[in-house]
Amino acid sequence: SNGYLLVREISPNETEVIWGFNGENKPPMNIMMLFFNMDKAVGKDFEEGLTSLKIELEKNNL
Repeated sequence: SNGYLLVREISPNETEVIWGFNGENKPPMNIMMLFFNMDKAVGKDFEEGLTSLKIELEKNNL
């Protein structure tokens, strides 16, 4: 899968962040992903990453 991250200023105090993955999972991974809890697996890291991103955007005034 390919990951992407888009950051766009909406106003001086507001930034929109869009992220995601696109691609194709081939067997057997496509079947395994039906039962994989992504939030449980990476939720904590994701929240920490969002906090770090917020700090950087505010620090750089983006």
